[in-house]
Amino acid sequence: MSYLTVLGNVDDQGRLHTFPGVPTPPSPLRGGIAMLPTGRTCINNILETTFVNGFMVDTVGSLVVNVGGTIVGYHMGLPRDVEGRLVGQLDVVPAATDPYVNGVRVGPLGGVYATSALPT
Repeated sequence: MSYLTVLGNVDDQGRLHTFPGVPTPPSPLRGGIAMLPTGRTCINNILETTFVNGFMVDTVGSLVVNVGGTIVGYHMGLPRDVEGRLVGQLDVVPAATDPYVNGVRVGPLGGVYATSALPT
């Protein structure tokens, strides 16, 4: 199981369950990244300088994701933008040919697939 899937739940299509907003108490930090009690990973797009376990995070522990950003490289097999943010796609259905990277579906042009839907 990958670091990301340990942090949060993935749906049946391999998309990471996310919450685009400020974490609310009691939102535990797992590996330095804020989670909702439901298992959704808190995300935002605010450029920061703090990295925890190779992931850019904000001051409250939300994972910094550049939704729709341009991939310039990979770290730990996951796409990053020029600043080091994770690059992702939110609420997009993955193609059946898109690979999994450590349990999370990744599109070679759009990055990590994520969903804002509640886990079922």
